Amino acid sequence: MPQITFHSSPARIVLAGILIGVTGCTPTVSDKDIRTISLSGVRTYYVLQQRRPDDTIIVLIDPRTSSDYQAAHIPGARNMKLPEFKRGEARNPELEAFDRIVVYGQHPGDYFAPGVVKRLLELGYDGVWFYAGGLDEWARVYNVESAEPGDGS
Repeated sequence: MPQITFHSSPARIVLAGILIGVTGCTPTVSDKDIRTISLSGVRTYYVLQQRRPDDTIIVLIDPRTSSDYQAAHIPGARNMKLPEFKRGEARNPELEAFDRIVVYGQHPGDYFAPGVVKRLLELGYDGVWFYAGGLDEWARVYNVESAEPGDGS
């Protein structure tokens, strides 16, 4: 296979421009960028939000399947999945209004939640946190609620 060599700087600049145009210029987000929040941290903001319902202190996002969400979720959580956060689209102004966006899954090994956290970070949302304990940890201490099909966002 022949090797292509660019000897001039203008050719390199053009190639770099083409690559950026094709691949995009989105920041890379890794697991190291994910900030975690504890059960007590989530609960503190949750209670504050309950006391001040007109404020935008915290929003909880549950990215699990609809059936899992309907069976049990943290009261007030929204069932929002990864495909709802599309690259290249405008951020959701309703979510952006919140000081903290906390994403949780079923348990610490749940892969849905970290994926949503990373996507939100890629899209430029601020105040994004991962509650690693998830619904399992919350349910050991606090109440959960269920929803009828169609409820949840």
